[in-house]
Amino acid sequence: MNIEFHHICIETDDYKESLAFYTKAMGFHILEEKRDFHGRDFNTWIRNGSVIIELQTPKIAGKELPSLGNRGIRHV
Repeated sequence: MNIEFHHICIETDDYKESLAFYTKAMGFHILEEKRDFHGRDFNTWIRNGSVIIELQTPKIAGKELPSLGNRGIRHV
């Protein structure tokens, strides 16, 4: 039995540092970077081979319901 998934979504408080880590240290490249995406400053898709990460910042209070302490993996 083969189990596959499309992507892992990770929420981060330090977007620039996280993006630099994944692109410079881990060899991911940016597929798509969106600003002001559904109440978030950034929502970015990165890829390294068959591994895709959706890297996002927390929701901003006042734009939509804010994220409350849900940093790290949000969904797979």
